[in-house]
Amino acid sequence: MNARGEVIGVDAAIETLGSDPITGTQGGSIGLGFAIPVNQARRIIVELIRTGHATHSVLGATLNEAYAGTGAQIVTSVPGGPAGNTGLRPGDVITKLGSQPIMTAYSLMDAIASLPPGSTVGISFIRHGQPMVAQITLGSAGS
Repeated sequence: MNARGEVIGVDAAIETLGSDPITGTQGGSIGLGFAIPVNQARRIIVELIRTGHATHSVLGATLNEAYAGTGAQIVTSVPGGPAGNTGLRPGDVITKLGSQPIMTAYSLMDAIASLPPGSTVGISFIRHGQPMVAQITLGSAGS
């Protein structure tokens, strides 16, 4: 909640200290929590109420999580999937999705998760050192 009492996120996880069964010490919260932004949660809640299940957006590509540069590097793209239909190829490095800069594979996954399936957004990427821009329509997967 924010200072006005408005819900801005839904608790998703909390970092804790581990417990030690030998000494009997107990773990506890270290004060670091993680939340799903309320706009993303609202979309899922409405979808669950209307249909009984939830969907999430997909890129249709495997990303190199160990890529050392800035951006998210494509390893493979699924033929007929969103990345493949957009023309993304192995080795391409995504640097922007919509207006959001992409720093790592994880920031790309977060950016995709924040959009509903079927969203069409601009995507900026680097191919062989050359900046490129395209439009991508995100796919859908069930939860």
